[in-house]
Amino acid sequence: MAETRVFYTMLTKADGKKKELEKFLKKEWIPALLSAKGCLRVELLDDYYDRPGYCIWEYWESEAAHRQQSPELWNAEKPDVWQKMLQLAIIENLRECRVVETQDQPR
Repeated sequence: MAETRVFYTMLTKADGKKKELEKFLKKEWIPALLSAKGCLRVELLDDYYDRPGYCIWEYWESEAAHRQQSPELWNAEKPDVWQKMLQLAIIENLRECRVVETQDQPR
């Protein structure tokens, strides 16, 4: 099975603060994701277009792992983290992609 990457932008709600969202992502969201079976890596990227949010990059061992573990994680294991995210932010531009090829940059 092909490794899978998931990308999305998480923007603060109108009354939210970007630093508060960053703290939540680092202390609760990312650790929750990394606790899911099959989630190999998560990166938090700052949006340099001066938008009030962040881009999240999840790296999963397979599409099946992502599709099975995500609902279980947010609905059964960590619904409190999901609810807190809904209070702080909105998810925009969700993309799920299978890895076709990975190459390292020549040095």
